[in-house]
Amino acid sequence: MTFEQRRRRFLRCLGAAVGVGAVGSTANVSTANATAVGSTRGDWPMGGHDVGSTRYANVDAPVADLRATTRVSVGGYPGVAVVDDVVYVGGRSLSARRRDGTVKWEHGETNDWRVPAVVDGTVYSTTEERVHALDAADGEREWSFRTGTRFTVVLPTAEAVYLVATDYLPRQSDEDGTVYALNPADGSVRWKRSVPKLWTTSVADGSVYASSGENRVYGLDATSGERRWVRDVDGRPSALHADAGRVYVSQDGRLTALDANSGGKQWRYVAPSDGYCSLAVAPDAVYLVRQAAELTVFDPRTGVERWSTRRTDGMPMAVTDDALYLRDRRSLNVVSTEDASMLGRFVADARIHLAAVTDDDLFVTDVEGNLYRVVEQGRETTTAAGGDAGGSAAATVGVGPDGELVFAPETVTVPAGTTVQWVWYSNGHGIAVDSQPDGADWRGTPGDEERTFDRGFRYAHTFAVPGTYEYRCPAHDVAGMTGTVVVTDSTSTTPGPSTTPATTVAGTSRPDGTTATTGSMSGGLADTSDAPEGTTDSGGQPGMGLLAGLAGVAGAGYLLGRSGDE
Repeated sequence: MTFEQRRRRFLRCLGAAVGVGAVGSTANVSTANATAVGSTRGDWPMGGHDVGSTRYANVDAPVADLRATTRVSVGGYPGVAVVDDVVYVGGRSLSARRRDGTVKWEHGETNDWRVPAVVDGTVYSTTEERVHALDAADGEREWSFRTGTRFTVVLPTAEAVYLVATDYLPRQSDEDGTVYALNPADGSVRWKRSVPKLWTTSVADGSVYASSGENRVYGLDATSGERRWVRDVDGRPSALHADAGRVYVSQDGRLTALDANSGGKQWRYVAPSDGYCSLAVAPDAVYLVRQAAELTVFDPRTGVERWSTRRTDGMPMAVTDDALYLRDRRSLNVVSTEDASMLGRFVADARIHLAAVTDDDLFVTDVEGNLYRVVEQGRETTTAAGGDAGGSAAATVGVGPDGELVFAPETVTVPAGTTVQWVWYSNGHGIAVDSQPDGADWRGTPGDEERTFDRGFRYAHTFAVPGTYEYRCPAHDVAGMTGTVVVTDSTSTTPGPSTTPATTVAGTSRPDGTTATTGSMSGGLADTSDAPEGTTDSGGQPGMGLLAGLAGVAGAGYLLGRSGDE
């Protein structure tokens, strides 16, 4: 980091501290950063980072020599939030996990949950027709609200929980959508307002901003829902971002900055040609990526173009003072905010879905339902994988002990739900899975079969499906370096741990770590799927059945979470 970057970060932190004191004396004022109340500097509390969907995080995140230390299969199209060293994951289930991937609590293993958002000790997430508020500590449900619509995005602040509720894809319908404001304490409705062909929404500066398929942007009072202003724009808005007194409206080949209080146009940019535009908004710069290839950087106050490049690959997922994180199919490219030079890259097993950045790590999800914890080689400062999980693996296998080309023991037998850990005692080994029971999803060590790992490396996997698993070291299978894991039916009669597979990888910078057995909380919630539209209940199983493959992004303003680059 250059001296100038460090100076800017110090001044920004000082200004933020002053600003918090000022806002704290004003009632019913929501700002883009208000969602982080009660969280720490290194958090990523929701999709888009905040209810303004700026994607900006004031963190010192990893940028180079990136590698995955954990890969967890959660299913669906996972979204992620990180608060107080806990990772909240939506997908096929909604879970709270330690940074090593092991489960603290989990709900709804057969259902689709959208991107979680965490504010003031409450986790908010949506399923089809419902938004749910859960206690962040133990997953107990606080309340549930039924919108009766297929698609719901939740934008929570400390003052109110805002919902974007639609029953259609806006580009394909002339129906209206609804914006709700709920009481965070009990989910009761404070106000609701219909918006024609509702498309995207963001929250900042005491207002809720909503875009319409009728080529309009609305400014609503966050306290009452009354319309403050409406602004016609020359094209359908594709996204809204709000921060520091401005609302940024991105369209095909255009970007408009509106005054947040009046809706008046402050400045406008028109690209040489049409093309999908995506934004990341930092306090002192706006980053516009067009067609996942052309990056242009603007002064947020004047709209003056600072510089641009056509050497960029990907759509922005996050931005810090120093780096812009761009999703390009399977790659997360990290480029400098000064000149777009490449700093680092992480490659996932499948097309990347979402990403969150924190002080010491990145959390990346892909469209095959995997969650990765990504760190910068040699920069980890946390404890070893599973070291804070309350125990060690129930079975341990040595990899190449004393330089021998063997797994020791060659065969282990464990009950379902047990975590098995492999510890490397010599160099140049990996694990490839040859066979496993139907329904199992064990993939072995990260990467392809040519990737190997060295002495001190640790890898663990929780085996949920009974049966026989055969594996080998790809580099030494001709020498007979093979192994077997036999998983038996659990004999426990009490509720056991979650059966969601968790795979943990600990690198050589953490050679003394252990991996704990995955735990979970019971998901016993009663069915309230027949509750009438617009009602709140304080107990019950969420009404489920979201269309497979759809997972909305809270905070990012998207109605659908299948955020591919097409």
